[in-house]
Amino acid sequence: MKGAAAALAALALAAALGAPPPARAAPPPHEQQRIERLLDALAADSRSRFVRNGTAYSGADAARFLRAKLRAQGQGIASAEAFIERIASRSGTTGQPYRVCTPGSECMDAGAHLRALLAALPPARPGHLAR
Repeated sequence: MKGAAAALAALALAAALGAPPPARAAPPPHEQQRIERLLDALAADSRSRFVRNGTAYSGADAARFLRAKLRAQGQGIASAEAFIERIASRSGTTGQPYRVCTPGSECMDAGAHLRALLAALPPARPGHLAR
């Protein structure tokens, strides 16, 4: 009981000091699969450029970066849509929106591009989980 009281006191102190809540679980498996399929599609796009803080990157580099960002900051992400909104749309450092530039068209916000890419993905095969 003494340990539980100490843990509760520590949580109360952390909340009072504005500390972030404890990490939550990863996205549910079917949503993790949708995120992985989205990132795989981004990585496979060799023609588009993902612009982050003024520097253009390949789709493969962008997917690698977003996977690392998801691992580091993805607590509480429960869906592919939340991943796009909270992780893949803007810089956490500068607040600048990420952009995607495709050949023959203007650059667009990465969030809009990724939502369209997600919507265009074929349905997942039942029972098949990515990575």
